[in-house]
Amino acid sequence: MDDIAEAAGYSKGAVYSNWPSKEALFLELLDQTRSDGTEGLDTTAGGWALATLEFFVEAVRTPEMRTALADRYRQARREIGANLAGGRADPEWATWDELAATAMAIGTGLIIQTAVDPTAIAPTLADRIIGKLLQQAT
Repeated sequence: MDDIAEAAGYSKGAVYSNWPSKEALFLELLDQTRSDGTEGLDTTAGGWALATLEFFVEAVRTPEMRTALADRYRQARREIGANLAGGRADPEWATWDELAATAMAIGTGLIIQTAVDPTAIAPTLADRIIGKLLQQAT
């Protein structure tokens, strides 16, 4: 939280007065990016990639965090799946929710890859791969 506070220009106490933990802050960021209708944070940013990786590891180890993250991902899959479907029937080979889960997994994987090597992933890679996947679905 020290690094977060410093980067934001706040004291650690000010950050803790709004979020009791890094996990709570991470969940708030996830909620905020979804509710804003944005694509999310810049996945090429090392800080976001590292925060994602750290939070996933914490979620695997901590039942409360796992539940909180799983709930948000279920909701996101439903919303993305419904948007992809646009009222159309599921493709023969996958449901729209499965395609949404696949797109999310690709995005998450690329974020983690970026944490290891920020130069390995072209900024447009996720869009190109997911675009091809969705072309096959329609």
